[in-house]
Amino acid sequence: GTEEVGASMIASALSMIAVFLPLLFVQGVTQQLFTDMFFITTFGTAASLLVALWLVPRFTATAPSLPRGEGVLHILERFLARSEEHWAAFAAWYDRALATVVARRRTLAAVLAGLLLASGVILLSHEKVFMPKMDQRQFMLKLSMPIGTRLDTTDEVMRTIEARLAKIADVKSVMANVGSNAEGSVEALGSHQGQCLVSLTKGWRSRPTSAVLEELRTALPTETFRGGELEFILQDSALKSAVETTAPILIEVKGPTLSTLRKFAEDTLRNLSAIPGITGVKSSLALPSQETRVSIDKDRAAAYQLSVTDIAHTALIGIKGYIATKFKQGGREIGIRVQLRPEDRANMDKLRRLAIRSPLGIMVSLAEVAQLEAGRGASEIRHLDQQRAIVITAAVRGRSFSDTIQEARTVLHDLPYGGDYTVTLKGESEEMRESFGGLGLALGFSLLIIYMIMAAEFESLWQPLIIMCTVPFSFVGLAFTLLVTRTPLSAVVFLGVVILGGMVVNNGIILIDYMNLLRAQGKDPREAAREAARARLRPILMTMLTTVLALLPLALGLGEGSELTSPLATTVLGGIAGSTCLTLFVIPTIYIVVEERRARARVPAPLSEAGVVS
Repeated sequence: GTEEVGASMIASALSMIAVFLPLLFVQGVTQQLFTDMFFITTFGTAASLLVALWLVPRFTATAPSLPRGEGVLHILERFLARSEEHWAAFAAWYDRALATVVARRRTLAAVLAGLLLASGVILLSHEKVFMPKMDQRQFMLKLSMPIGTRLDTTDEVMRTIEARLAKIADVKSVMANVGSNAEGSVEALGSHQGQCLVSLTKGWRSRPTSAVLEELRTALPTETFRGGELEFILQDSALKSAVETTAPILIEVKGPTLSTLRKFAEDTLRNLSAIPGITGVKSSLALPSQETRVSIDKDRAAAYQLSVTDIAHTALIGIKGYIATKFKQGGREIGIRVQLRPEDRANMDKLRRLAIRSPLGIMVSLAEVAQLEAGRGASEIRHLDQQRAIVITAAVRGRSFSDTIQEARTVLHDLPYGGDYTVTLKGESEEMRESFGGLGLALGFSLLIIYMIMAAEFESLWQPLIIMCTVPFSFVGLAFTLLVTRTPLSAVVFLGVVILGGMVVNNGIILIDYMNLLRAQGKDPREAAREAARARLRPILMTMLTTVLALLPLALGLGEGSELTSPLATTVLGGIAGSTCLTLFVIPTIYIVVEERRARARVPAPLSEAGVVS
């Protein structure tokens, strides 16, 4: 009746909304991506439900029948008649196939077990990434010269790089920035640093960005950088700004002593570079810079009544100079630095003869109270969680990301870290682990909510379990679709799995609801299941085909930005197609088996003659 159909439609709509509800509580990038989808799905499903319950019946009741005639109408009538003949033949074949499957339920169980096992193996061994790779047709180059390099030298090296870029055919524009210390800049750069944003041409004949990078690495030999380092950063995801780093692999080495950290970092760099597939291994440890060390003799300084501040101030004046006064012009203040001549600053003997006035009224040379020596020291010390740290980054190319990460974990585990020193593997692998874990919990909670909705609808605890059997069947179609299309597992694919949890149960709801209606009319389980399957075959296949056809353009990757939408469409398309084909046979079979066993359990066993009381 109308009430039963309306109740099943409401249950289907609520199950679709319930799928996205737990996504509101998932932390991290996943929540930022999928929150808007929850609101769109909720309001869109609610609106479609209202249309289906009130407008569609009214339009159907008032729709005029097509008049019989010639021409186009006659052709249409013949097409519809021929279609009905084909449909009747297909429905008859399905009815016979369903009867065969019900009679050979053990064979069906074995086939299903084999398919589920194969799909599990495929999903566990399939390549895993955090987000689908996207070719945004741009990349960045970062130049790091030795600390203390003059700005004009850095600019000269950057101009050489720009000239090489101009010779590459796919390069559209180049925007370079050298030594920007302005407060308004996005990233402050020293005089020894520069960066270059390269945009590439777009078109179906253009080469991939990775191919352009390979050509650029060959065209820029190491001697071009004059002792500096050039880092290639490929923005292969639209979501890089939301994650911690642009590098797929990020390793944090923490500990108290900088020299030991440097040794651990060198060992890690060497071992990571030997792993196949890992490229661009870099350390955050800055290149050492020239420095003058001043070691103060506190006993001799105390004898002259000189403080550490007085000695350090004098040494700073001699080495670096000091701001004596400021020159004002046009509202600007320009500091005037007084310092020794370059040749005097470079002469350590002259620096040692600098005089310091003692409170005792005598002049004391700097060499009397301190020891000066030239050397090279760390120009930057990074701290993470209030500990000294060195960050190592690397990229993955030409190999499965999951396999590379697994081997990197093994290598890090074998390194002799211990005591106060720790090593942590982060980057894209950490984001992937957190996102997959959060989406897994969301899927579990959504399935629990769907089960509660169906239990309230059918007033039964076991019938929703039959319908929930359709969820594992969707993994069969999903696994083989990902395998054939070579789509790696990602957060977007996992979202498609969550969506499938709310879509594939709809077919089971339609079947079980009509089976219960026929059972209430006095039909036995076999007759009710087969009749319901025949009656609901057309709407189930129509729903599946409309969904598949709607997702097909997205799954084919047509249009710009399809790298992000294609995995989602492929997941839903393969999952719902596989689940629908299996549901048409499995749900009626399970329903018949369960109902027949429950019927036998309700019939009391006949008493034997020995048990009859006279």
